[in-house]
Amino acid sequence: MDPTDTAEPFQLTDLGERVWLIQGWERASEIVRTDTDGVIVETLWSQDIDLVQSFLDGHTVVCDDHDGDGETDLIDVRFSFEEPLKRTLVEVWTIDGDVVNQTSRMVDGANVPSVIYEVCGQLSMGPFRRLTAMQWGAALDQAGFTDIAGDHAIDPVWEAGAKWNGTEYWPLNLFQGDVRPETADGAEVIECEIGAIMISRDLPTDARQSLISVAGC
Repeated sequence: MDPTDTAEPFQLTDLGERVWLIQGWERASEIVRTDTDGVIVETLWSQDIDLVQSFLDGHTVVCDDHDGDGETDLIDVRFSFEEPLKRTLVEVWTIDGDVVNQTSRMVDGANVPSVIYEVCGQLSMGPFRRLTAMQWGAALDQAGFTDIAGDHAIDPVWEAGAKWNGTEYWPLNLFQGDVRPETADGAEVIECEIGAIMISRDLPTDARQSLISVAGC
């Protein structure tokens, strides 16, 4: 095998002696079978290329003995984040095209199931979905803020600024999981449904109330 733009192929021994996971950088992952010379002879599963770069939807696969027959099954998993604040994760699991499980659950940046970041138990090289940022960006937009910008590199914290009636306000930060900030000068921290939010004390009353209502504080 000589795949380009990929990590080192990982052997999935539960699926056979010559079954490999090939993950690409910003490309679809594949599970393939090779011959004794390492030449790919069969593709057992391929990621939906249209979903590789999607922020709201995803496509992965779970290797598990779903039917209890002692053999590992390839369970195709498609998922999407729904609702205005993207708090609902919908997963559809199929085997050979037949739906074997469909779930819908409430999630946040601290309790997203690990399966969406993995391919057959191996950490995916695909885009990591920052649900925290999705929720907070959606909440700010729904509350009527504009020009939303920030940095969510320190998950589960999303630091943001946004404009209200043309004036920019900072901080407008969301903290999820067990992370809680020290109270900063000029800011207040409020517990809400989607986490603790830190907002500027000089935020106008109408902007403050709109954001609090959307975030379920």
